[in-house]
Amino acid sequence: MVSFLGLRLSDALNLAEENGLKPSLVFYNSQRGVKDSDSKIVIRQRIKENHEIELIVSEFKTVV
Repeated sequence: MVSFLGLRLSDALNLAEENGLKPSLVFYNSQRGVKDSDSKIVIRQRIKENHEIELIVSEFKTVV
């Protein structure tokens, strides 16, 4: 199975399409939030039925 962990959301969606998978997205936000976040990154994945994959995504600040 393809690993999406650590990929930017846009890259993960492209990879899912290339592999014939239907992604469903769940966004996770910390209670404190991330000030000036600039990236949405996959932090967890779960295989579902019928070529579906659930991607849990969170925001990060990657440019300092």
